[in-house]
Amino acid sequence: MIKKKVVILGARENGHGKVVLETLKLMSQYKVVGFLDDTPGIQGCEVQGIRILGKTKELGKIKKKYGLYGAFPGVGDNQGRKLLAGLIKKNGLELINVIHPDTIVSPTVKLGRGIYLAPGVIINGDSTIKDCSLVNTGSIIDHDCVLEEGTFLGPGVRLAGRVKVGQQADLFTGCCVIPDVKIGKNACIAAGAVVCRNIKENERVAGVPAVPMKVKK
Repeated sequence: MIKKKVVILGARENGHGKVVLETLKLMSQYKVVGFLDDTPGIQGCEVQGIRILGKTKELGKIKKKYGLYGAFPGVGDNQGRKLLAGLIKKNGLELINVIHPDTIVSPTVKLGRGIYLAPGVIINGDSTIKDCSLVNTGSIIDHDCVLEEGTFLGPGVRLAGRVKVGQQADLFTGCCVIPDVKIGKNACIAAGAVVCRNIKENERVAGVPAVPMKVKK
């Protein structure tokens, strides 16, 4: 089987890109030929033996040189993933999904593009995960949930059935959401929070049960 050549956009030393690399190495269909990153001075360096080939603006040139099939936005920041995904599409490359072999995904789940699913993720029937969503280690998404574009689920997040998560919302480590809750666009759910009501757009909540975060004056 001939593997399709891809690159990862984002090569921070302690960042998400190397996690993406480790998962891609376990996927049979892709070969990672390099990273692209805009951090000054790191071009030519390596991440786990894979070279940083240049900056993201050079993606078109790298595509031609290596005969690339696709690319992946290997950053944790929601807005950053969105911007890099746009760059990938602009250069005519496939926005690939990166799915660890140790995930359980129902055959009725609908997946967009540019999605990362980490080890131990479970997604149950008739859920929808839209473009550029990032679901971290051990998170569970129950049936009929919807993650809109660019959402972030930290390690160990638990979504009960029929939860709707708005675009670019952040749900941090170990938070839980009861059934039928709607979480608004750009909302932020703190680590360990238990969400028992709808969360408005841009709202930031924490605690058990989750309540609005206090703003320091």
